[in-house]
Amino acid sequence: IEPLRENLDYVFKLRAKNSAGWSDWSDESEFKTKAVKPARVDSRGFEITYKDTRQIAFKWVPPDNNGGEITRYEVLGGPNSRMVRWARLTQMVLATTVDSDKLFEFLIPDGLEVGERTGSKDFAELKCEECMYAAVLPNQTTFDISELLPGQDYWFAVRAVNKMGRGEFSDITGPITTYPEKPSAIMPLAVRDTDERSCRFSFKFPYDMGAGIFEAKAQLTRTEGPLAHYEVDAATGEPHAHLASREWNLDVYSKIVSDWVDVELPKHGRGLVLVTSALERAFKEQGAEGQFHNRLDFVPSLENPTDLERLAEVDGLRPGTYY
Repeated sequence: IEPLRENLDYVFKLRAKNSAGWSDWSDESEFKTKAVKPARVDSRGFEITYKDTRQIAFKWVPPDNNGGEITRYEVLGGPNSRMVRWARLTQMVLATTVDSDKLFEFLIPDGLEVGERTGSKDFAELKCEECMYAAVLPNQTTFDISELLPGQDYWFAVRAVNKMGRGEFSDITGPITTYPEKPSAIMPLAVRDTDERSCRFSFKFPYDMGAGIFEAKAQLTRTEGPLAHYEVDAATGEPHAHLASREWNLDVYSKIVSDWVDVELPKHGRGLVLVTSALERAFKEQGAEGQFHNRLDFVPSLENPTDLERLAEVDGLRPGTYY
């Protein structure tokens, strides 16, 4: 008899028929269908409940438990969509095999307790090789994660677990993008060469914290050097303000002088797996789209996400003066 519902009591009775007609019904018999693993969590029920520059919270709708009380939820997530997809696919394949989990009542991996998580320590970095696993209490259909990176994309998937097994993971939800912050401090400028009245230097932009950098300024301060008497404030003995320091705008689209840009190297491999959306955008916005493939040995930081150097020049300097 099919189709029937999981973990329900059913009553049936029988009768027979010959040429003279139908018999009476038999006495009732009863049986109960078995419970099975929970239904799939529906990603259409996901809702973002809170988001700021470094925190995300969301909730989901409980799936049908299919006759077995839900004992926990499991959440996968991370800033690297490739890693989250890989983890979800791996779990889907394992669900079709007879593995040790099925022999030991679907225990939580890594000795974690319900309410704990692992694999999220690099979620505020521009490169991430981890995928988070979190075990959530069965009466809690919300998840909150902090210590994230501003302007970064994050992806999540959820499944339910009961005594009969793990349900199927939801479709991956994302990208969920944290709000931007002001940029990190820029690295010190690097002097390239000088002459009597000018200086050429290079600079590197920091991570834009989720909002593209459209303006940059440089400040020049005089520390020591020859001055005429009329260039010094008689009261203070200090040089007049226009000689002591000045500020000007840098060209954010100035020439890139990094010698590794456009080098023909393989555009695949482990480096691609570790790249997050924020790092991809950083290279694109700084004028070297896709060039992260050429720097597999480079460790990006918030102060220096791309290692792209740009040229700048200041003129009108005084000979023999320190700045």
